[in-house]
Amino acid sequence: MFRGKKIVLQRIKNQNLRRRLTCSIDEDNRIILDSVRMIYGINKEIDFHYLLGLLNSKLLNFYFKSFSLYPRINADDLDNLSIKIPSESQAKEIKELVERIIKFHKEGKSEQDIKNVDYEIDEKIYKLYGITEEEKEVIEGS
Repeated sequence: MFRGKKIVLQRIKNQNLRRRLTCSIDEDNRIILDSVRMIYGINKEIDFHYLLGLLNSKLLNFYFKSFSLYPRINADDLDNLSIKIPSESQAKEIKELVERIIKFHKEGKSEQDIKNVDYEIDEKIYKLYGITEEEKEVIEGS
């Protein structure tokens, strides 16, 4: 389970982040301790980078906050998330943006550069889920 690509997420919610999912990708076979959860063995239809973008998006975090009440992230919390299967082109666009953010982090790019790409990902995900401008305002304002 420790070998191979996996998504790791903070298991204990950071109160400063107000119950936000905080996810990253591990492609280096790291041993994961108790403070995080792992997502591995993902259905071949879903790309790891696409899923990472989705889990870190404002939309899924808005939904996550609406039902997650405990200080720890449980497997049930993840089971309750609505994961939309994208078209090939949608998955490719989101994957490329997520890869760009990962590259920006490694290169030490500015926080603003990262936020700009993060905004693009959120916009793609709003479109994927058919979120209206009114719904988007509620999500962005939360």
